[in-house]
Amino acid sequence: MLERNADFFPRPRPVDEVIELVGLSEKGDTRVKKLSGGQQRRLDIGLGIVGNPELLFLDEPTAGLDPAARRTTWDLIRLLSSEGTTVLMSSHFMDEVEALAHRAAVLSRGKIAALGTTASLGGRDESEVTIRFALPEGVTLADLPIAASRVEGEAVEIRTRHEVSVLHTLTSWAIDHDVALIGLTVARETLEDIYLSLTRSDREESETGSP
Repeated sequence: MLERNADFFPRPRPVDEVIELVGLSEKGDTRVKKLSGGQQRRLDIGLGIVGNPELLFLDEPTAGLDPAARRTTWDLIRLLSSEGTTVLMSSHFMDEVEALAHRAAVLSRGKIAALGTTASLGGRDESEVTIRFALPEGVTLADLPIAASRVEGEAVEIRTRHEVSVLHTLTSWAIDHDVALIGLTVARETLEDIYLSLTRSDREESETGSP
């Protein structure tokens, strides 16, 4: 099938190269109907790239793939992009979008709700961050140099838009007092959080049946 499709293009990729790129080297002589569902998905991608296109559309390219095949597909998309192919991909996997996209668009009710880099989409780069750590032994909340936003058991959370200055104050205090901040993490809103926020009204209308 790949050889047949390659003949339709003036400068196709070598078929053997395509088979290797999509991770089907061991299935080169296997009939299509004998391939598993995930292998057929990889063959679909092979059919898309065998013509060596300048623009490639991929619709949910890793749906149904196992983790290893999924990462192989990610590597292939990165390779195509580095070689100059523009890849327009749709996906509901936010980790995939974050790993691959130079720019991303969120669609809601058929319209673009947000467009930008994954770091800045929906104002993500300006949103609050949450700093988390375990309250050190022998330290009370009143001893901390920054007021906690939330405490759950021994876990302390500080929410801020000024993470650099807050972290500087917090870590400087910890060093000066020889205190270990166990489990210190800094987390910004995830891409999934942004997506859910941007599409909330669309989902609510779907659930209530409103037009």
